[in-house]
Amino acid sequence: MAMDAQRLLLDQLMGQERNLKQSEKTNKRRRFSDPDIDKMFLCGCSAYELFKNTKSDLGENPKVTDERCKEEWDALPQSEKDSYGYEYETMKFLERLVQQADRKIWKNKRRCVEDDEETLRNQAENVMELEESFDPLLEQLERLGSQGEVDRALSMLSTVNVNKENRISLLKIPEHQKKLIVCPVSGNLISSADNDERLRCHFEGKQYRGWKLVRAMLE
Repeated sequence: MAMDAQRLLLDQLMGQERNLKQSEKTNKRRRFSDPDIDKMFLCGCSAYELFKNTKSDLGENPKVTDERCKEEWDALPQSEKDSYGYEYETMKFLERLVQQADRKIWKNKRRCVEDDEETLRNQAENVMELEESFDPLLEQLERLGSQGEVDRALSMLSTVNVNKENRISLLKIPEHQKKLIVCPVSGNLISSADNDERLRCHFEGKQYRGWKLVRAMLE
């Protein structure tokens, strides 16, 4: 990420052709209307740059981001901007991205529900197995007590108590099985067991802030 920032800074200071031989340079000053200029960048939201090096990375930007071109674009009156249609094209592109993200959110929510159901089903089966083991153990404990086999009775009582503790433990959700929550903005999964620092990292992260900006632009 640091290298990308340095490359962008050099592009702004020395131009995109800084590494070319003198004979290869065109010395052409770019204009915002050039076909290789990133029009989304002009409109304030280049999705390629926004999600770079995140899970939502769209890959290498096929267009050029040029600060001078953006300044040229920003100086235009809104009526002239409208005539180019760049903002409309940007909105349509972002809408498709959000639709894809919303499908991911729906799938993750469905996955969370299925995972929760499976966890509860497994817990219920394990608890039932323990419940079914209690009656035979208690009968055996009573028989041993009536026969005066104190040591064996005490050992059996210990087994019963351990099973009772296991039953309580099964009714609790372990830390690694805490409920997963789907972030409604980015679609990422957040654990209910996450501490404040992990949650802060999520909400201050590049991916979350990127999706928040994209959704805000479409409102």
